[in-house]
Order: sequence, then C-alpha cells, then structure tokens
Amino acid sequence: GQTMWQFAEAKGLTADEFSQIMIAARTKALEQAVADGTNTQAQADWMIQRMSQAQANGFGMGACGGFRQGGFRGGPGGRWAPPATQAP
Repeated sequence: GQTMWQFAEAKGLTADEFSQIMIAARTKALEQAVADGTNTQAQADWMIQRMSQAQANGFGMGACGGFRQGGFRGGPGGRWAPPATQAP
C-alpha cells in the first residue's frame, strides 16, 4: 500500500540516492531497448539527457512521498503540472 517514494523513504534512502537508483534502472532499460531494436540510440540518449536534466532541476520524490525537494507531474513540490483542461 505504499508508493515507490514512501517505500524508499521507509528504507532510509535519501531523495538523491533514490533518484540515482531510478536513473540507473531506467538507463539500463533504455540500453536494453536499443539492443532489442525497440529504440534508437539517439532516442535513448535524448531520454537519458531529459532524466538527468529533470534531476538537476530538483524533480525528486515530492510528488508521492515525504521528500520535499521537488516532485513529478502535479505533485506537492512539483515544478510543473499537466496543462489544465478547459471546458468547451
């Protein structure tokens, strides 16, 4: 019944440690996608660059857990949210 962020916090991980683990896991998955021919190397490089930029900008675990250094889409501490839908 916990989010990833709550689980990481309960395990004693800092926001930076958890971010590094997530980037490493995503990078490995992207490398495998390139090896499998699902993605091009250019696509993987772009995604890895975006992950690194997001981390540098403070997008951490604020969206779903107790860490307050930043967050993902619309989370408390998040720096951006999805565009609001407008009624017709």
